[in-house]
Amino acid sequence: MAISKNETKRILVVEDEVPLQSAVSRKLKQEGFEVVTVVTAEKALEKLEGGGSFDLIWLDVMLPGMSGIDFLKRVRANSKWKHIAVVIVSNVGSEEVVAQAFELEATVFFVKAEHRLTDIISRVKLIIELPATDLQGAIA
Repeated sequence: MAISKNETKRILVVEDEVPLQSAVSRKLKQEGFEVVTVVTAEKALEKLEGGGSFDLIWLDVMLPGMSGIDFLKRVRANSKWKHIAVVIVSNVGSEEVVAQAFELEATVFFVKAEHRLTDIISRVKLIIELPATDLQGAIA
């Protein structure tokens, strides 16, 4: 079920695989979200620094230039952005990277090969509908 227009939530998709980025953007828009896409963490920071207000960030770890983990560090260090839910969707799922992501308060971490896009989108919908104070306990 798509969200209504007066409740439109904004999602920043940081994904360098253009076919996947297009598929993610299309599916999220079908669900009623406003979607902004970028292919690098540096471009994502520009969007945030330019006053972009987002309810959720879809983040890849392996990006050209700054890594997704380094981007997440910057997001969490900024008082204007640290409340934003961050869903990591990556091909990299080593214990070390997952641990780093959760130390930086990633909301959830998906390994791309282990989840269907529709399942990840369903989780994104759940996350974005919950009050920020409920996220930590609801998402494991």
